[in-house]
Amino acid sequence: MNVNIGKYKLKLNIDREKHIRVTKLLMLGLSVLIVVLIGITVIFGVVGVADKTPPVISIKDNNDYIVAYVGEGISFKSQLVISDNLTADEKIALSVDSSKVNTDVAGDYYATVTATDKRGNSNTQTVVVRVYAEKVTWDILKEKIAPIAAKIIKDNMSAEDKCREIYSFVRAEIDYFDYSDKSDWMQAAYYGLRDGKGDCFTYYAVAKAFLEYYGIENQMVQRKDGKTSGTHFWSVVNIGTSDKPLWYHFDCTRLSPDMYHMGCLMTDAQLQSYNKLRGDTKGNEEDYYFYYYDTSRLPKISTTVITPVG
Repeated sequence: MNVNIGKYKLKLNIDREKHIRVTKLLMLGLSVLIVVLIGITVIFGVVGVADKTPPVISIKDNNDYIVAYVGEGISFKSQLVISDNLTADEKIALSVDSSKVNTDVAGDYYATVTATDKRGNSNTQTVVVRVYAEKVTWDILKEKIAPIAAKIIKDNMSAEDKCREIYSFVRAEIDYFDYSDKSDWMQAAYYGLRDGKGDCFTYYAVAKAFLEYYGIENQMVQRKDGKTSGTHFWSVVNIGTSDKPLWYHFDCTRLSPDMYHMGCLMTDAQLQSYNKLRGDTKGNEEDYYFYYYDTSRLPKISTTVITPVG
């Protein structure tokens, strides 16, 4: 083949048969790739043969039941956790049969919840719906707190002294019971005071009720995920002022009796020391992370020890 480039003439030797063979091989390879991609699409995207896993249904905060109140509607979606191995959570279809739930009468009822992913895999579970007689308001909770507060707190007490009295009362009067309704802290506080039992969320909630009653600034802390199988709740409290804050950890929960624990007005360093003591004593990796929390979400904790331990 002769090719003219300007005034120059070049002679190129091209193996036409070789060129045709290479072209055919490339086209064959492309065809195979297209077939493979179509197969993958059919298997995973259309037919759904490869996905037989239905969505997982659970109740938020490891609660045993859905919470409702007499005379009010039930918010199932906000209290359920539904997830799937492939379908995005917001695209999972949810249907609820609550025909057996009577929201006019307090008590425990059963509802049926069905979650279906995009590939048609369904999971149906029966959940307990607990209908309370009334929703606990701050006014109702204050009425419960007032007579107790009058006995344990004196008017001239500092914020620190009030915290110590609150700590002593909650630890003494609430027995540990491995369950609480975590949907509403006021509800948990009210029933904790009424029944005298509950888990770490109950201890946190009852303590918070007193802290709020006395206007002591506080913030909830929850154990981070990733290091332990369970969770834990406590507070940080400001026993200083808004201009000169003094924040400390405040955990009224009764913990393992086989080791000494003090949760009243602790520093970060003291909590880490407890982690080590707990881990060394129990011999479990998880126990080294009992107090495992995100410091970036908390105010600056005071480093001055005001509650010696040991």
